[in-house]
Amino acid sequence: MNSTHWSDLQEKGTLLGIKILLSVYQLFGRVPFLIILYPVVLYYFLFSSTARNASIHYLQKIRAQQVYYPDRSIYYLSYRHFLSFAQGLLDKVIAWLGAFSYEQVEFPGKPKFHELMESKKGALIIGSHLGNLEIMRALSSFNSKIRLNILVHTKHAETFNRLFKKADETAQLNMIQVSEISPATAIMMQDRLAKGEFIVIVGDRVPVNAHADDAKDRTSVVNFLGAPAPFSQGPYLIASILKCPVYTLFCLRKNDKYEITFEPFAERIKLKRGARTESLAVYVQKFAQVLEQQALKAPLQWYNFFPYWLEERTEIK
Repeated sequence: MNSTHWSDLQEKGTLLGIKILLSVYQLFGRVPFLIILYPVVLYYFLFSSTARNASIHYLQKIRAQQVYYPDRSIYYLSYRHFLSFAQGLLDKVIAWLGAFSYEQVEFPGKPKFHELMESKKGALIIGSHLGNLEIMRALSSFNSKIRLNILVHTKHAETFNRLFKKADETAQLNMIQVSEISPATAIMMQDRLAKGEFIVIVGDRVPVNAHADDAKDRTSVVNFLGAPAPFSQGPYLIASILKCPVYTLFCLRKNDKYEITFEPFAERIKLKRGARTESLAVYVQKFAQVLEQQALKAPLQWYNFFPYWLEERTEIK
């Protein structure tokens, strides 16, 4: 497996890339945006072996479930995976600009979400890189009182907040940079939950400090699409500290719309005394199963282009 950590690769160009994407879309619109983006994606597909191999590895596991084009070339499917990522980038830009409307988003779980918000209890929401988590921005179209606090690893969280606020002054998203949960961070999150706000964290990334010797103490290796893969324990540790209800949320594209799936995960995350590691592994495996079920619905929408499973290399067939 390539030893490069996802955060090392992602951090290099994220901020500049977002500024460029926002500017191109604002100045020229959708079609020129895609005209510029597609050649970039093709170049990325052809010359980024890490991303391409990670895509192929993932799609082989999807195909092993016998649900996705077993007769198509794996390279063709991988390129379509990259093109789906390009479409997702455009949707992210539209979401950052606050341009997704009520009519473009289906939200069957809206009553439960509003009930939670009005109860002022708040909740922790576990998302992922499946689909477009940024479409949660459209939740403010349903109710302007919704406040979403997204925990991210990027060092540029505050810059992102200013950038998105400049693009859309009504934005109710707040990015919070965290590399570890300090007492001050826990108190801040507890205060926001008490106001009925939501804490959002992705469950399909390993910790930023995954190269450290104690990385295994912050991850659980569980079964995902038929093979062992490490998942972060972070969401469940945070939820156990906050003593709040936990939900999963996925935003998957369906033709020209997105559908938000909002489901209960656990009323409380309880870690057994003396069996903390085992308790965490149960919750991590549960999330991996939920993510797998959702990924099988929309295989090309899991935008992970980094080595993920424990296998050291992918045998391309």
